[in-house]
Amino acid sequence: MARSLLEKLRALEQSVQASRPAANAAAEDSQSAPPHDGRTTGDDVLGQFHRAGFERIETPYGDCWRRKTTFDVFTRHGHHVFADALETDYRALEQLAKAPISMDLVRYYDVETNGLGTGAGTFPFLHTVGYFEQDELCFAQYFVDDYGAEAAVLHAIAAEHLPDGAMIVTFNGKSFDWPLFQNRRLLHRMERVERHQLDLLHPSRRLWKSQLHRVRLAEVERGILGVERVDDLPGSQAPDRYFQFLECHDIEVMEPVLSHNLMDVCSLVVLQVKIARLLNGEVDDLPSPTHLALASWYDAWHDVQAAAMSYERAAQALDATWRAHWLYSLFLKRQRDDVAACRVWGKMAEDYPDRIEPLIELAKCFEHRQHDLNRAREVVEEALRRIAKPSGHIRTALQIPHRVIDVPLQESMLPSSPIERALRHRLNRIVRKLGAQG
Repeated sequence: MARSLLEKLRALEQSVQASRPAANAAAEDSQSAPPHDGRTTGDDVLGQFHRAGFERIETPYGDCWRRKTTFDVFTRHGHHVFADALETDYRALEQLAKAPISMDLVRYYDVETNGLGTGAGTFPFLHTVGYFEQDELCFAQYFVDDYGAEAAVLHAIAAEHLPDGAMIVTFNGKSFDWPLFQNRRLLHRMERVERHQLDLLHPSRRLWKSQLHRVRLAEVERGILGVERVDDLPGSQAPDRYFQFLECHDIEVMEPVLSHNLMDVCSLVVLQVKIARLLNGEVDDLPSPTHLALASWYDAWHDVQAAAMSYERAAQALDATWRAHWLYSLFLKRQRDDVAACRVWGKMAEDYPDRIEPLIELAKCFEHRQHDLNRAREVVEEALRRIAKPSGHIRTALQIPHRVIDVPLQESMLPSSPIERALRHRLNRIVRKLGAQG
């Protein structure tokens, strides 16, 4: 049966300890020694790690490797410099995070693992934590060079970077990185670390899912942040690199992985800035779906002025769809702005001649709000004419656009059609009211 990686690692350690370090002994055996197998001896491992910028740190759980990297805050990453993160207003973003955002307590966090699950078999071998310190953006990378060093790494991260009140900023970290960190701590019988989280994946999906093929960090970098990586190792190759390292213990094998993960965390910094500034209304030239995403947040936060502006911009954008106009009209209806709402519904009725939803809303407003029964009757009759057409589509769930189902108009003509029954019931009521007036 094939040995596990842990067994191979232990055998490697034993072979290193048993090796003769003396140079003269090696020279004496050079004639009979087998060819070099590519593995690195214990002293070489220490030297390579130190030359690569790592330092050995002590913890109650043993020692582990950590490398610190710093960038001046005016270093550019895509469309932004890192200093932008220190100068941005985060009051709107705090509503998404549901917690205060203080930059001295923000920690950007990402991991590289041997798989994509969060169970016991998924092993995070590299943890990168980013934070601001004075005029620098700092990164601490903790590398697990031995399975036995994981407890020390997990302890060091919590002790050095997760003070009370810290805000953990991730991309898909709410579902992956942070639960994995917690699960690995539990596996080592450590206490859970409860901290506020801001996962940038979810707002990114809402803002840019219509623009990007897939809302992955690499796609967001290229399509939104203006970040172009050169000679970057794909993240999917990171596990193979780690398994190779476990065989040879040459840290040079891991340099592309370390660089890739560092760039991931750099992008978290500028992505936070991008989202915060969009929420602040600092960018106007946006596609309609992005304005809609912003409007839905403002609406939920009861920021009526900002919501109205974003809904209007969504409806006026060149790429505006039916949904943009419809949601704008429903917002105006909730604000009881009948004049503006009727103006939008009237325009929609003209622009979408096979749709009856705006006509129904006009009928409601004319009958119950403006008490203009003649106009109410006109729009109901027009709606009935539209559903009698031999082709076209209508929607059955009129006020829930994200759950609506297209239904052929032929089906709407059936006697059992709830839409036609409702329209005829409304028309009969309006006619009775007109008769009572006359």
